[in-house]
Formats: sequence, C-alpha cells, structure tokens
Amino acid sequence: MKKMIIMVVFLMCVIILISGCKTEVNKPEYICKDGTVVNDASECKAITTTTAEAPTTTIASTTTTTTTPPTTLKIGLIITENSIRKGSQSNDYISGIVLNNGNDQEDLIKIVATFYDSDKNKVGTASAKPSQSTLDPGQSSPFEISFSKDLNYETFELEAR
Repeated sequence: MKKMIIMVVFLMCVIILISGCKTEVNKPEYICKDGTVVNDASECKAITTTTAEAPTTTIASTTTTTTTPPTTLKIGLIITENSIRKGSQSNDYISGIVLNNGNDQEDLIKIVATFYDSDKNKVGTASAKPSQSTLDPGQSSPFEISFSKDLNYETFELEAR
C-alpha cells in the first residue's frame, strides 16, 4: 500500500511538471552551415571558423551534432532536436526528433527543411516523413531529411507540418 501511494504521488508530480512546460515558438531560429544556432540568418556572416571551435560531437569523423530548442509551425508538433550529418556520396542529412506536444493525434506528418543563402534568399527545400506517420499526444518519432551536397546554403529552418 505504501509503495502504491508513493507511486501515485510521483505520477502526480510528473503530470504537474509536464503540464507546466511551455515552449517558445514565436522567435524563429536559424542553423548556420557550420552548425551554429542564431536568431537571425544575417548573424551567420559574422561567424568565423577557428581551431578553437565550439564543442561538437563527431562520429566517424563526418557527423556534426547540434541540439536546438524546439521549432514549430503545426500546433502540437515540435522538433526537439536536430543534427547535420555529412554523407560520403552526393547527399548530406538532417536528422532529428519530432514530438507531438499537443492534445490531439497528429497524422500525415511531414518535416520540411528550407535553406537560405547569406542574404536570406530561399535557395532550396527538402522534406521527409518521420518514421511513425501518426503520433499520439506525447509520442515522438525520428526523421531524416536528405539534401544535395551541392546546395549552396548558409542557414536552414525546420518545420513540422
């Protein structure tokens, strides 16, 4: 009985914590080609690469991982993390996790990457579906978007639709 009471109290605390979470979605964020997260695409111009770069995670010496705050367009869907992986052939990849943070089931989900040059001009798009096409509230699913290495971009935005 004592274990049951402790479990109920624990679950109530978790529910209270989750219900109090808020995600700031009004301010778009951009990811520069070097993986740096900025509030405005024009800030990418000021970034220079030195031997003392910000820490990144490298896997097989071709992967740069950057975790960013959630980006959202569709109510309930947020992208909780994303990373850029350099491919060995003609494509690079953006992978991440999409979360249904809403109260309703979401289906036919699509993740869209929009690429911009240094003047904030749109230079391309790429999209993919997450591994799970339908997400119940609280569920998440990984995604991976393939795009051409030849794409000359400075920043990109991710949208969950």
